[in-house]
Amino acid sequence: MPPGEYDLGGQTVVVKEGDPARRVDGTIAGATSRLDTCVANVVASGISLDEAIAAVTSVPARALGQASLGHLRPGAAADFVLLEADELCTQQTWIRGTKVFDRERLTVRD
Repeated sequence: MPPGEYDLGGQTVVVKEGDPARRVDGTIAGATSRLDTCVANVVASGISLDEAIAAVTSVPARALGQASLGHLRPGAAADFVLLEADELCTQQTWIRGTKVFDRERLTVRD
């Protein structure tokens, strides 16, 4: 998310460029790194692309007991991100089979 104030579980969280998200009292509320950047970083450190993708898709979905998430199969949620092949940056995002972001067109759907 861009810099601004957000509601996170009923608490106001402030995001500033280059800073972790913080609650109003200044305590860290979470990271603001983009997931595609995290995937690219671990791949650059030697983890295989397959392992990195599993770590952010099927592994957490299984841990949360969400059988319709973390894979592309009939009956799944059809949520996915298309990454650029070399730099692994997000090119498109799809939710329930509908494109909601396209880097080429710089469009975002609410």
